[in-house]
Amino acid sequence: MLSPEQSRHWRDFLATHENSHPEQDPRFADGWRAQGREVLYAMGGDGDELQAVALFVAEPHPLFPGFYPTAEAYSGPICDTPRNMVDFLTALETHEAFSRVGTLVVTPYWLAPGAMGLAASLNQAGWAPYEEPYDRSTGIYDLSGTPDDIMARFKKNARRELRRSWDFGLTVEYVQDEATALEAYPILQRHVVNRSAEPIDEVTYLEDYRNIYSTNDIGSFFVVRHQGRIIAGAMNLRSPDTFFFRRFFIDDEALPLLGKIRVAPLIQYEGMKWGQEMGCRWADENGYIHGLDPSHPLYRVNKYKEAFNPTEVQRLPGHQKVVRPLISLGAELAELAKESVKPLVRYPRAKLGNLW
Repeated sequence: MLSPEQSRHWRDFLATHENSHPEQDPRFADGWRAQGREVLYAMGGDGDELQAVALFVAEPHPLFPGFYPTAEAYSGPICDTPRNMVDFLTALETHEAFSRVGTLVVTPYWLAPGAMGLAASLNQAGWAPYEEPYDRSTGIYDLSGTPDDIMARFKKNARRELRRSWDFGLTVEYVQDEATALEAYPILQRHVVNRSAEPIDEVTYLEDYRNIYSTNDIGSFFVVRHQGRIIAGAMNLRSPDTFFFRRFFIDDEALPLLGKIRVAPLIQYEGMKWGQEMGCRWADENGYIHGLDPSHPLYRVNKYKEAFNPTEVQRLPGHQKVVRPLISLGAELAELAKESVKPLVRYPRAKLGNLW
């Protein structure tokens, strides 16, 4: 755990750093712990000067209690130069706090052109990229000017859909109490499950709401209502300079009520407007490739993003380094064993299913 003073220094560092990302804020720790993960903190610097921070989320080992196959710094570490980043990570590899971790995974939020220099430094230090090409570029939006200027930069069809949502009577409401957050929770859960994504347990959801999205500081949470009913919502994050689209959900059961009205442009616009109000200069779409091939599984998502006229920017892909092979190998063998027995467990049930 961080002391109150350490937490204050950490957050002050994030508030002034060029490559900062809100997912490295200590306020995310309670949500990770609610999922049964271990949170590992690291701070590095020269004398009294703080130069790097990293919040790692460690997955418990399936066989050996107290060991962790992987520890990942989501959108981190936060560090100022490639040299300091490599020195910081090299020190962590042998630090006692990480002595029970098999593989370290990092995803620092660095965009081109600086991302290329950091990637070269990480590769020379034995770190290997692992993400798919779609995750190696993102879409950036300009948030300068007024809200009308933001809307004016959208493509014509997105501006039209936004006006139609207003004419239809859709309203935006920022979530300011747990009762409204709990009202939205089953809609979010259905959205996630219907898209075969990992469900979000209520404890984690509420921890993140209390610590992140209710603050109107690094996070915000708003819902869209139609005739009083929540039909969609969004949870968003920001660093000092950049707004991030975090999570969007829609009530699939409400779609027939909307006819041909699209809610997503309203969600996009309201999120950008909040980021602008908080002083952000840019909005990051979290993945985008201009002119993506129609055969790509994310083509429809990418095409939706194109309606808002993002600029494609290369970003640093995630990197990983196996620092204790036996720990990582043990977890992989346990997972293989688990997968291999599944058919043996399912077979008798399938065979006797007509008797049950």
